Amino acid sequence: NEGPKSFRTKGFENLGYTYSGFEFFNRVVDRGSSFGGQSTTKGQAVAVFGNGFGADPNAAGNRPSSLYFIDAYTGEKLHEIILDPNGLGAATPSLLVSKDGIAGGQKVDVIYVGDYSGTLYKVEFIGKDFTNSNTRITALFKAPKTNFGQSAISVKPLVVRARNSNLYRVF
Repeated sequence: NEGPKSFRTKGFENLGYTYSGFEFFNRVVDRGSSFGGQSTTKGQAVAVFGNGFGADPNAAGNRPSSLYFIDAYTGEKLHEIILDPNGLGAATPSLLVSKDGIAGGQKVDVIYVGDYSGTLYKVEFIGKDFTNSNTRITALFKAPKTNFGQSAISVKPLVVRARNSNLYRVF
């Protein structure tokens, strides 16, 4: 999202150089009914990715770490979560999803992601949907500051479920 501001994609102002991968989930966006009383559902593939590194400073002079949620077919921005207003950019996330009960879609429960400042985050979704502002962001680990970029977490966190348990370990 570089170049003159007039050519930049609106809503992606925090996008930097993103070499990160995407994570996907399928959500149900419409549980309507069609003619004749038949129940129908409309699904949406959602891609989640970190904003990358090296974004231009925002109006406050910061380079935030954020997660983008986009429609995987249209590229439309659905939501953005700021992890840290000056985290210098987020990498590839790891998602934990569960079944959305009624119509068989998926919902995001937790996201783990690292950023260029060396912080590993856990993002918990308390509400019914990822667009709900009721999320809890916790810094699980903060690398010591050394030289610029030396402590960056630039890889996708490995999330492993403990045997016979609902506990997860993050590496």
